[in-house]
Amino acid sequence: MVIWKCFKLYYTQKGMSDLPEPALISQALCGDSHTFGELVLRHQNDVLNVCYRWTGNRQDAEDLAQEVFIRAHKKLNTFSMQYAFGLWVR
Repeated sequence: MVIWKCFKLYYTQKGMSDLPEPALISQALCGDSHTFGELVLRHQNDVLNVCYRWTGNRQDAEDLAQEVFIRAHKKLNTFSMQYAFGLWVR
């Protein structure tokens, strides 16, 4: 069983891009929407590309990618840190 520790993370928008994914995920699990937003920014192109390959349509791919991240946010508590977030979300 993993116990998530919530801590106040001080960062600037510029500095957040340097944070490791486990720190971002831990903070997102504690309710920090900015850190989940950083995870989206890091992986949005890869997810969009996969969705486009499935749909063949840009608009449908964008809608599907948005749904992927909504579901990822809702299910983030099921994510295991032993895996890469980018692979899990795709």
